[in-house]
Amino acid sequence: MRPMASRDTSETSSRGGISLLLHIGESPGLLSLGIGEPSFDTPEHIVETAVKSLRDGHTHYSPDSGLLSLRQAIAEKTERENGFSPSPESEIVVTAGTSPALYGSILATIDAGDEVVVPTPAYLAYEPIIRIADGSPVVVPMNEENRFNPTPDDLAQAISPRTKMIVVSSPSNPTGSVWTKESIRAVADLAIDHNLLVVSDELYERIVFDGEVNHSPGSLDGMQEHTITINGLSKSHAMAGFRLGWVIAPKQIIGDFLDIHKYSSICAPVASQHAAEAALTGPQDAVAEMVAEYDRRRRLLVERLNREVPFVSTLAPKGSFFLFANVKTLTEQRGQEMRAYLRKDAKHLLDTLPPHLFAVEDLEESGSLTAMLYLVASAKVLTVSGAFFGSGGEGFLRMSFAQSYDVIDDAVTKMAESLSGFE
Repeated sequence: MRPMASRDTSETSSRGGISLLLHIGESPGLLSLGIGEPSFDTPEHIVETAVKSLRDGHTHYSPDSGLLSLRQAIAEKTERENGFSPSPESEIVVTAGTSPALYGSILATIDAGDEVVVPTPAYLAYEPIIRIADGSPVVVPMNEENRFNPTPDDLAQAISPRTKMIVVSSPSNPTGSVWTKESIRAVADLAIDHNLLVVSDELYERIVFDGEVNHSPGSLDGMQEHTITINGLSKSHAMAGFRLGWVIAPKQIIGDFLDIHKYSSICAPVASQHAAEAALTGPQDAVAEMVAEYDRRRRLLVERLNREVPFVSTLAPKGSFFLFANVKTLTEQRGQEMRAYLRKDAKHLLDTLPPHLFAVEDLEESGSLTAMLYLVASAKVLTVSGAFFGSGGEGFLRMSFAQSYDVIDDAVTKMAESLSGFE
């Protein structure tokens, strides 16, 4: 039976989430497939532009919407690559990363009691931000059999008179899926028919494989006035530390967004804005080279997991630098043994976890969390519990192939050695 949409407003992710991941990630000697940050240095021409900006004295505020020249570059990029044409003067705001773009967009549009449809597994910030805005997440579980794409019927069943927004995340963190044009079209039809907004998180749009392309909802007929597009350069251009993103939305929404933006961050760092302009208008060879290397790492991780690691299988992701490994057989057949190991032989690890992030009873509630902690203790490999990403994530581990080829290779070897004892 297909999972149904749920209006249960309780938290759908495990207790600690990203905070638990970051806490464990500080442990020495771990091979991390956990954190989603490019291993590459930022391309040199971008760095040099930022340095020049600082040396030239651009250390003051910019307009709260961002430098007009950067907004023009974003508009040109959007028309060229995404298929629609926002106004740089009134429909684009530059932000200090995509997180404030997402946060401000939801706070500017969601009122108390509004429902927001969130296909899950999904990036773990969506549901908490919706709750901060006093909205109600309506989760629509996606399944592995459909490559973690929502079906039109599932989306339609989630709509109610209180629905205000649908969240689109493609390419996806955590699943690595790229939504099909059919799925994007289904979202657009619902948005137009029910006068809904769509928040489209397209941060990983450039990182796609096997001939896949990203489909922007704002490019479809009649959808630009319904769509809030979130984007940035942290992943595509290895610029995570520059903290630079943007939001594209209709003029009225941008006005409401600016009321939040200017009182929370004023503007994005000016040197980062100059660097972003260089990234958008300069040579793109480095992006293609990084994507080619991600593809090499992806193939290594997929092939070795499926061939060598007992009780684990995975689809080949089509986008982002994550895969969502299925560990249901592991948790169902060896869950009791893993929990016993953690309570006895790895008690020292559990004792280091802060009580507000973890309690021993969490192991009984989540097989994915158990598998995550077991691999940390027995293999010294950090992955991420799928339960952190909401309904539909239980029974999976997110693994990142943003790390170096050698780190990935070593991590798979250690996981295979650890789990082979269960065969």
